[in-house]
Amino acid sequence: MAENPEQENIHLATVLADAKEPFLRMRTRWSYLESQLDTWKDFVRYRTAMYLFAVLGIISLFVAPIGAPLLLGLAAYYFHRKKHAHSLVISNRVVMVGH
Repeated sequence: MAENPEQENIHLATVLADAKEPFLRMRTRWSYLESQLDTWKDFVRYRTAMYLFAVLGIISLFVAPIGAPLLLGLAAYYFHRKKHAHSLVISNRVVMVGH
């Protein structure tokens, strides 16, 4: 069978980006929660630190104004860390969880 010179060959390729583990790996609910627990703990730590530094920064504005920029800067830093950890915990990725 001779090939038609006008016919184009179509090739398919798949590239997985940002996949550190096998994609859609089957696992139990408990093992899935264990894999996400460290990220969730980081989210709670960053949120707590953000609120703590924000309150201390506001109080420091009236008591010792020289330390307020540092404390409010730390609150902003932990705010961005919290947002990043939140985006890892709450994502729209499809996860296949076994029984």
